Amino acid sequence: QSGNYSLHLTGQDTFTVDSLKATQDNLKIMEFVGLPIALILLCIVLKSIILIVAPILAVLTTICVVFAIMVPIAQVISVPSYIPSVAIAILVGCSLDYSLFLLTRYREELNKGRSNYASVAYTLFYSGKTVVISGTVLIICFVGLYFFPVETVQMIGYSASIAVFVSMIVSFTLIPALLLCFGFLFSIPGIIPCIPHCRRAPDNLEQQSKQEISGFWFKFSTFLTRPGITGYIVIILVILFLLPVFVGNIKFHLVNNALHGLPSDAETLVQQRIIQQDYTPGQIYSYTILVVAKNTSSNMPSPIKSELFFNISTALALELLHNPSTSAFLSKDGINSLSYMGGQTANWATAQ
Repeated sequence: QSGNYSLHLTGQDTFTVDSLKATQDNLKIMEFVGLPIALILLCIVLKSIILIVAPILAVLTTICVVFAIMVPIAQVISVPSYIPSVAIAILVGCSLDYSLFLLTRYREELNKGRSNYASVAYTLFYSGKTVVISGTVLIICFVGLYFFPVETVQMIGYSASIAVFVSMIVSFTLIPALLLCFGFLFSIPGIIPCIPHCRRAPDNLEQQSKQEISGFWFKFSTFLTRPGITGYIVIILVILFLLPVFVGNIKFHLVNNALHGLPSDAETLVQQRIIQQDYTPGQIYSYTILVVAKNTSSNMPSPIKSELFFNISTALALELLHNPSTSAFLSKDGINSLSYMGGQTANWATAQ
C-alpha cells in the first residue's frame, strides 16, 4: 500500500490457499487446545488420573488404524488435504466419548464391590451396547453424505464413517482388554491434588451415593422432576423459543457462494468485496461456453471454420447479451471472444 493506492492479489488460487490455511489453523486449535481440555474434564468425571491412560491409548491406536486404511485409498482416488485433519477431529471426539461411557460404568461397578473381572463384564454388557448403537447411528448419518453430488462432501462422509467405525471397534475391544490385563492399576482410586473434591474416589457404593446426593446434577434433576409446575414451565419456555419460527415463517435463502467457506477476516474475502463493487460476476470469474464440433471425416476441413459454426456461435452470444436471465451477469462488453482455435481467439468486436 502506497499513497492512495493499494495492491491486492486475487484469483481462485488465493481463495484455495486462504481456505486451506483457515481449516488447518482451526483444526490445530482443536488438536492442541481442545484435546487437553477434554482429557482434563474426563479426568475430573472419572476421578482417576490412571484411567486416562486407556482413552489416550485408544485415541492413538484409532489414529494409526484410520491412517492405515486411508493411505491406500489416497493412492487410488484424490483426497483433499484437510480430510485427515477432519478425520482426526471426529475420531478423537468419538474415542473420548465412548471411553467415557465405558470407564464411568467400570468405576461404578468397582464401587459396588465387584471384582475387576466382573466390573469389566458388566461394563461391556451395559455400556458396550450403548457404544455400538451410538457408533452405528453416526455411521449411518455420515453414509448419507455419499449421496451428495459433491466429491469433497463425499470424501468427508467416507473418512468420517471410517473414523467412527474404527473408534467404535477400538473402544469396546482395546479398553476392556487394558482393564482386564492391568486391573491392578486401573482399579486404584485416582488423585487430583489441586481439586479437593476429586482427591479421592468413593471407596464404596454408600459413599458414592452421599457424594451424588450432595452434587449439582442430583439437585438439578430433583428441581426439574419435583411435583408442581416446573415441567410445564420448561415446556412453555421451549414453545416460546420455537414460536417465532412458526409465526414468522422464517425462510432460509440458499446461496452458491464459495467465499462463505472463508473466515470473515481472510485476505481473499476482503479483496473480493472490493472487486465486486465495480465488476460483474462474469468478469471476476469468466464463464466459458464450449461448443464442440465433431469431424465427419479426417479429410474434411474442420467444422469450426465453417460459416454455419460461426453463425451458430454468433447467435448464441447475442442471446446471452439480450436475455434478461443472463445479461445481468454480463457487462456491456461482456463477450471477450467468439472462438478459440489453434491458439488464437476471434475477437468479439472484430467478429461483429
